[in-house]
Amino acid sequence: MHILNVELKDCAFSQETGQFHATLLMDAEAKRLSLRAAAEYQDGMRRGEVAKVLLDDALRQLKRMPEYRNSERQITVATNALPGTQSFPLAA
Repeated sequence: MHILNVELKDCAFSQETGQFHATLLMDAEAKRLSLRAAAEYQDGMRRGEVAKVLLDDALRQLKRMPEYRNSERQITVATNALPGTQSFPLAA
C-alpha cells in the first residue's frame, strides 16, 4: 500500500500523559484509513516533528494489522504525504 496523503485531525496535548494525540486520515490508492495515534512530547519538538512521530505511530499500528502483518505487502509513504505540517493546529 502506498500512502499518498495524510491529514491530522483533532490534534491535542494531554498534560496528564505528556503526549500529543491525533486522528490521522490517510489516503492510499482507493482507500481512506483513519487511525488514532499518540506521540510523546520531547522538549523543543516542532510541529512537523510531532506530525512525523504521530505518523510513525499510525504506521506501527497499521503494520500490525493482519492483512499486513501476515503478508509481504509493504506500506510506503509518499515524501509529500504530510503537507502543511507547519500549520496544523496544536492545542497545548
